[in-house]
Amino acid sequence: EPDKVGEMGFAYLSFCEISGDEKYLDAAIHCADALAKNVREIKTEESKDENYKILTDRSPWPFRVNAQSGEVIDEYCSNILEPIKLLREIIRIKDKIHLSESKNYLYEKSVKSTWNWLFDKNGPLRTFVWNGYFEDVEQDLSLANRVQITPIELSKYLSKNPEFDKDSNIHVPALLYYALSAFKTEGMDAMNEQLWCFKPMGSHTARYASACAIWFEKTGDEWFKDQAFRFLNTASYMTYDNGVVATGPTYQGTWFSDGYSDYIRHFLDVLAAIPEWAPANEDHLLKSSSIVQSISYENEKISYTTFDKNSIDTFRLVTKPAKVVVGDTELNEVSTLEQEGSWSWKKLKNGGVLTVRHLEDTSFDKTIFLK
Repeated sequence: EPDKVGEMGFAYLSFCEISGDEKYLDAAIHCADALAKNVREIKTEESKDENYKILTDRSPWPFRVNAQSGEVIDEYCSNILEPIKLLREIIRIKDKIHLSESKNYLYEKSVKSTWNWLFDKNGPLRTFVWNGYFEDVEQDLSLANRVQITPIELSKYLSKNPEFDKDSNIHVPALLYYALSAFKTEGMDAMNEQLWCFKPMGSHTARYASACAIWFEKTGDEWFKDQAFRFLNTASYMTYDNGVVATGPTYQGTWFSDGYSDYIRHFLDVLAAIPEWAPANEDHLLKSSSIVQSISYENEKISYTTFDKNSIDTFRLVTKPAKVVVGDTELNEVSTLEQEGSWSWKKLKNGGVLTVRHLEDTSFDKTIFLK
């Protein structure tokens, strides 16, 4: 499944940014090479009349392929986001990793053609044929099955990266409304997994909540904040007192991938988007625009390092910090974060939210002095 090669490659690349171990970079590059080498350009078929012919029989990468022979088993998969995330991140850090010009060109070409397909007449943002993700379904030649994970994950990506879509204010709500109308569980604030497994599940419910929270953070639309609260509340019931996470309210078994890696991360995204919901009596890093390589919480300070120097970091703190230092440079407190190399404080009922914006030419080592 080429889309999983994209997911796996992005995970390898992220772990390289955390650890500095280049064997994970090599693995990520192998994944990117395989994807870029085998991408297919899907062209719109021109029609002589006013109607155009919709072609949904193929996508830039197939859904299932025989990895040994290259034989395509399932032609269509709408989940091109994961390969694109991998390729774009490699391109972003190309100077750090000394990426060759030839590979950079090939990756950029692959991103351009696949991203254009997403918005094209035959792409899923037009056709809404969100098909092909879950591995435990039979062959679907008629593309009858629909999944919620791809449109919801795309909505999160567009919310965080509006520079890639000038109409994200249209597309993000459309994706979320579609997911809600097609996959909401009857009589419950929960999300069903897919049409061919139409059961409510905790991880997918938490995913929808996180997407709504992120869109609320961007727009201030209270309806999405309420959706985030309701659906995350339902998702929390999937965790038993002993820490075991059930797959869903009617599916008592446990899938490790769903119940942990694809469950907890959505809670973290919600708390990052709505810091007032994070614990008021504890200090926590909620999010960073960079991979965080290490962090240490001490009585009087928080020390951490990031992969990117010019990161933007958000904390929920018990008290306003005394100062913020990067390397040997003390940053200025400002009312807004338009100024690089500064920090701002937003007071809440208890404690508040610290946001730090670092300069490109400062150190990776960052310290928040609490006293």
